[in-house]
Amino acid sequence: MKMKKILSLLTFVIPVLIWANGGPVDWGLVAQTGEIKLMEASGVKLKSEKLDINIIGSYAYVHVSYILTSETDQQVGYGFPVDLISDPDYGTNEWEENQLPWLTMTLDGKLLPTEMKKKEELKPTGLLFPTDNKENYQPESGMRYWFMSQIKFMAGQEQELIVRYKAKVRFSDWETSKSIFRNYSKRFFQYDMSPAAGWGDGTIGSLEVSLQTWEASNAQLTGKQSFQKANGGWTWKEENVKLDNDSRFSIYYEVEEYAFTDFINRHGIKNLSSRLVKVSSTLGDAYSKDNLFDGDLKTAWVEGSPGLGIGETIELDPYYFKLGAILIVPGYHKSKKAYEQNARPKKVSIELKLKGKTSWNEPLLVELEDTPYQPVQGSNFGKLCQTLHDFGDIGLEAEKIRITVKEVYPGTKFKDLCISEIFLIKYPW
Repeated sequence: MKMKKILSLLTFVIPVLIWANGGPVDWGLVAQTGEIKLMEASGVKLKSEKLDINIIGSYAYVHVSYILTSETDQQVGYGFPVDLISDPDYGTNEWEENQLPWLTMTLDGKLLPTEMKKKEELKPTGLLFPTDNKENYQPESGMRYWFMSQIKFMAGQEQELIVRYKAKVRFSDWETSKSIFRNYSKRFFQYDMSPAAGWGDGTIGSLEVSLQTWEASNAQLTGKQSFQKANGGWTWKEENVKLDNDSRFSIYYEVEEYAFTDFINRHGIKNLSSRLVKVSSTLGDAYSKDNLFDGDLKTAWVEGSPGLGIGETIELDPYYFKLGAILIVPGYHKSKKAYEQNARPKKVSIELKLKGKTSWNEPLLVELEDTPYQPVQGSNFGKLCQTLHDFGDIGLEAEKIRITVKEVYPGTKFKDLCISEIFLIKYPW
């Protein structure tokens, strides 16, 4: 999402007030999980491991399969670690059920009883943040929780242990009174393989790791392992892997584009009736005002007057909705060629006629960015949106909205001014 540039004294006031009446509204504490650790036995070997990690939004979905053998008949106790490391702003490492919504362990297809039996204070020895990020700090303390279970072995018996879980990765999202939009922090998740060093001689006979990200962007993988880029994610395959204290890797990524798109889908007014929309001109039926609210960013309203479109207006009637924000997708996003060859709004004024009032408010002048063309993607089209007006946490009931084009970014070929979409965002609370 591109934020607006307001050409008035508000530019100097907003930075001072932006954090007033704000705070964390959603967070995750699971900074690290890891391999199962042998607790009460010896002589058990880890023949092979297949680890699949799928990062989807704010959660890590982990599926790991271990093939284990024992030299003797024995009952083996083992533990699975989950490390909670809080954000300094709210400072708790106490267990919350929503941090690990589910965890299952099965042995040869049979469900094992699992219990959180102990916890211990953790002195983090280092979280593997990328070296160029702004959140590269090392917390002073955390809490490690152990989920315990047992396996019964017969000498020479080979068994498959599968551990599956969903973990809420580490992040802290904020909201403030100045905006209806959330501030999405970067997400962090680390996996520690060193606990498995206690199995046999600390060597995995055959290892296969797959790490994929979904609903995420700008993902960075950190660690000393031999990962290779593959199918939009990373893979690591190796034989006779010796585990040590450096057997950790982390993923650091952003969700803002996807989360913002989801917010628009949930709170945007869809298919606004054409009778509630007036435009000053139209190039033709294929480029009518209906395209402004059809949910298709590959269509556009195109004005039909001579010149570059300066002075063209769009008037909206939000009907009975209480508004939270107004967003715009400037330009014609049908293709790179269509976007670049046609004009795009640069400066627009916003006027509001509030409910019960007979006159218009003073116009607010907003400058839009002229961003390079980006293909339309249904899952994260929010990155194409720019904010015309954000009404904050009180919302606003407006009977009329008037948008007037004051300046344009000229196209390389045509003088036609194009706007792909306008989103009226309902007040969400």
